[in-house]
Amino acid sequence: MENRVKICIIGPSKLFLSGITIYTIRLANALCETHEVCVLPLRKLMPRFLYPGRKRIGKPLTKLEFSSSVRAYEGMDYNSLSTWIGAYKFLKKEKPQIILVPWWTCAVIHLLLFVKILNKFFIKAKMVLEFHELTHSFEEKISPLRFYSRLSLALLRRGLDGYIVHSKQDKEYLINFMAKRKGRIAVMPLGLYDHYGAPLNRKQAKLELKIEEDFVIFYFGIILAHKQVPLIVEAFNKLPADIIQQSRLLIAGEVWDKKIDIYKLIRESAYPKKITAILEHPHDDDILKYFSICNVVAMPYLNISRSAVATMAMSFGRPIILIQNGFPGEPVLRYEGNLFVDFGNSTQITNRIVEIFLDGRKTYPAPDLKFDKLASRFDNFFESLLVEGK
Repeated sequence: MENRVKICIIGPSKLFLSGITIYTIRLANALCETHEVCVLPLRKLMPRFLYPGRKRIGKPLTKLEFSSSVRAYEGMDYNSLSTWIGAYKFLKKEKPQIILVPWWTCAVIHLLLFVKILNKFFIKAKMVLEFHELTHSFEEKISPLRFYSRLSLALLRRGLDGYIVHSKQDKEYLINFMAKRKGRIAVMPLGLYDHYGAPLNRKQAKLELKIEEDFVIFYFGIILAHKQVPLIVEAFNKLPADIIQQSRLLIAGEVWDKKIDIYKLIRESAYPKKITAILEHPHDDDILKYFSICNVVAMPYLNISRSAVATMAMSFGRPIILIQNGFPGEPVLRYEGNLFVDFGNSTQITNRIVEIFLDGRKTYPAPDLKFDKLASRFDNFFESLLVEGK
C-alpha cells in the first residue's frame, strides 16, 4: 500500500497479559513502519476474581513495548465509564480509516460493541473483526456462557467491512456460519513469536532450571481439557526405561480447568521424579530458558485455530507433536518439524518421542512468517477494503 493509512488496533493490554497481547504489540509495531498506527488497549477485562489467571494480573512478565511511533490510549476498563468517554475522544482525535477488532472471548463484548457503535455514528472507519478463535473452549463448556458468547458474537460481527481468520478451515466455517455476510474474509497466518532472542547456552539454562536430564519433552501454555496434558503424561509413562533415565517431562503453564489435577497426574505416574510442573505464567526470560533446553514440544490439541506456543516452537526450530487434522493453522502446516499422531493415541505420541530421541538434537528452519512480512498481507487486505469503499 503506497499511501500511509491510519489504523487503530484494539487488543488486551499487558495488565491481562496473553498471547493476543503479544500479537497486538508485534502487529502494531510492524504496521507502524509504513502506516500511522494507534492502539486502543482493553485494560481491565473483568473482575479479578473471575479471571482464571488472576495471580499474574499486572505482573511485568514481558519486556515487549509498543514502538515510540505507535500512539496508545491509556486503556478501556470494563467498569469505568470515564475510560469509555476517553476512548471516544481518542478515536475522534486519531480519525482512523481502519479499526481492527479482535474476537477471542465474550468477556469483552460490551467494550467491543461500544467501539462498534462509536464507529458507526462518529468515526465511520472500515471495521475489521479478527477471529483469534471462532469458539472459546472454556466458554463453550458452560451453557449460559456458550449462549451469551454466540449471541454477543452475532451482534458484533453483523454488518462489518471485513473479517480475518487464521486458517482456511476457519474461513470455510465462517462462510457457512455467516451465510448473509457482506464483508470480505481474509486468511492471515499468525506471525512468529520470535522476540525472545537466540537460544541460551543449554548447559547454563538447564543448571538454572535445576534440570539434569539431557532429553527434555516440553508442554507449555494454559492447561485446558482440549490440550490433553494427561495424554502427554500417559505417553511419557510408556517410554522405554533406558530413555526415561535420560529424559524429563517439563510442564509449564496455568491450570484453567480445575478438573485437571497436574500434581495428581505426577503422583500417579510411574516416574514422578522425572516430571517437573511449573504451574504459572512465566516471564519472557523463563520462556527463553524453556525453549533453549527442550528437545520436543508436545501439543496434542484436539482442535485450535492458531497457537502462539507453536510459533515459539517454530522460532526455536523445535519438533512439534500434533494431532492429525487437529491444528489447521497455516504456519504449522508449512513447518518441516511437524510430527503427527492420531486422536487420543498416547502410544503414537510415545513412538514420536522415541523417534526424536534417537534422531538426536535435530532442529528445523522456521517458516518465513515474521511480523514485517505479515504486515504486508494486512496492507493488501486493508487496501482492498478502502478501494472498495470509494
